[in-house]
Formats: sequence, C-alpha cells, structure tokens
Amino acid sequence: MSEQAILRLQGIEKFFGEEHVLKNISLDVEEGELITFIGPSGSGKTTLLRVIGGFHEQTEGAVILDGETIDQLPPEKRTTGMVFQNYALFPHMSVYDNVAYGLKLKKDVPAEERDSLIKDALKQVQLDGYEARKPSELSGGQQQRVAIARCLVLKPKVLLLDEPLSNLDANLRLIMRDEIRRLKEELNLTIVFVTHDQEEALSISDRVLVLKDGEVQQLDAPPAVYQHPENEFVAEFVGHANLIEGSFTGKEDGIVFQSDVSPELSFPLNIGGDWKGKKGTVLLRPEMITVDEDSPYQAEVKKAVYHGNSVRYHVDLFGEPLYIDALNPLSAKIHRRGDKVGLGFPDRVHIIPEDLPVKS
Repeated sequence: MSEQAILRLQGIEKFFGEEHVLKNISLDVEEGELITFIGPSGSGKTTLLRVIGGFHEQTEGAVILDGETIDQLPPEKRTTGMVFQNYALFPHMSVYDNVAYGLKLKKDVPAEERDSLIKDALKQVQLDGYEARKPSELSGGQQQRVAIARCLVLKPKVLLLDEPLSNLDANLRLIMRDEIRRLKEELNLTIVFVTHDQEEALSISDRVLVLKDGEVQQLDAPPAVYQHPENEFVAEFVGHANLIEGSFTGKEDGIVFQSDVSPELSFPLNIGGDWKGKKGTVLLRPEMITVDEDSPYQAEVKKAVYHGNSVRYHVDLFGEPLYIDALNPLSAKIHRRGDKVGLGFPDRVHIIPEDLPVKS
C-alpha cells in the first residue's frame, strides 16, 4: 500500500448468483485524488462503488480504508459518504434538516457543534441562505449540492459519487463538474466518481479506471487513457477512434504503415525501427487526420455533421471508413456528401500490438 493511499481495494471479487460481476480488482486511491470508474452498462462500475460504500458485500477480497479493513462494517459505520444518482433527499424536510439527518444519528455530536457543521457544509457548496427551502424549491444542481453537503457534514474520508450529474441538463452538468473539482481541490477531498460519460471522466479526473465485464482494462491519467489506450476496447470506448489494422515495413526513409483492408492506404511513420516486419492496429483520433486539398489521399465524403467548432466527416478512403474532425469550419468550406477531400496523416501514432487482446 502506497504511503499516500487512503483507500485500498485488494483482490475484489463479486458474484451475484452465477454471474461473475467483479474480477480480481486491486486499486490504491491516494488521499486527495479524484478517480473515476467508467465502462459500458454491466461493466461493474456501480457495483464496485457500492462495495466500497458497504451497500454490497464482496465475495472475496478486502476493502481497506485509512489502514483499517472495513469489510464487516455497514454503510453507516464506514467513514465514506455516498451521493446517489437520484440524490435521495427527503422531500418533506428543509435543506437544513436534510443536511442534519446524518449528524442526528450520531449521538456524540452536541447540538451547537451540529449547527456549526451544517452551516459550514452549506457554505462549502455555496448554499448558505437556503436552509429553510424544501427540495422541490431547488433546481437540480442545487439539490445535488444539498446531497453533497449532507455527506460533507460527516467529514468522510472518501466521497463516493454514483453518476451524480446524469439527471442534469448539459449546461448544468458543466457547472457542477467544475463545482465538484473545486470542492475536491479546496477541501482536499478524496473522491471516487462513477459516470457513463467519457468526456466527463476525462475532464474531471486525476485518474480513470476503465472496466469491461468486471475486469480492469486500464487505469491511468486521462491523457494516457485517451492517447495511449492499452487495447482496442479502451480506444473505442473512450472517445471516437479510427482503428486501422495493418503491417509495418521498412523503407530507406523509415517505417511505412500499410492497411490490411486497403493496401493503397499506406503512409510513412516516424517511429522506432523495432516495428519493422510486425503487425498492429494504428489509432487515429478524428482530430489527428487533417483536411489537405493537396494530399494524394482523396476520400469521398459520406456524411458531414456540423458541431459549431468542428465538422465531423464520415469518409471512405480506398474502402476504409474514417471519421475526421475538421476544426474551426467557419474559415473553410464545409464539404457535402459526395465531395472529394484530401486527407493528411500524422507521422506519429499510437499502435496497439497484434498480440495485445482485450482482457476478458
């Protein structure tokens, strides 16, 4: 266990009947770190969060919090705080009473100290002055802040957030994303966050854990997960990916990549010579391919989708379907279906070796 780790998962296994939903998951979370679990539905991300919080009991393995094994402790005895997707506020109670609820269950907190803790928690989430309101009188973002304050008032060692932004509209999601990050940094909170939104995970996290079928596919900082995925599943799940299988041949001026599907699609790469004679899958994110009218690679536009700051082109190049993001389209012509566009390829790419399968 690392010196800074406040939470450790050690060989976590979980079965629901015959279904094996978590497979030998080990993880250290450092104090003050925000780590996000992502994966498709059924990957085990919420189950893993609930194991940490004590809402599910693991079949095997240990949950260690601040050096203490907490496997036998119920949720209310663990020094964790859980914010649920639906916030779970009491509709008949005021904001003040909702935040006070957990404290009132702790008989050892004097009333005057309780009042101070509640007011401090509401101030931390920028809801001071809202004490008398009912949840129905609050916006979705304000309700979420109340749910977070209800956890903060108990001074948890780890804050657990289960898709807390999924019920908010797009603009409010961005605001609350920044708010969670602010709280994390100002209060040095340790946060374990679950989301189905990959962009959200990349923007808010110190590290991202990618799950598939209950098994860890990659655990890394957001730029590494996006730019250097460990397998094709991670490449396709996190962001949009053009994955081109092919081989690497040696030429006088270096290494050349050639597509297996379309031999006409080949381009030089500035990579190490050890790839000569090998096979692998090249990852090209849509923003890595440029529109270059002078390029010899002329692709046919199959679809163009305008996004304001970019245009997503679906093109066909020598039978290879590709996604391309042309940035700042206001300064250039927007191509339409049937148009020919020249494509420029980078000379540095991420390669997934042929012998590196998805974990299962």
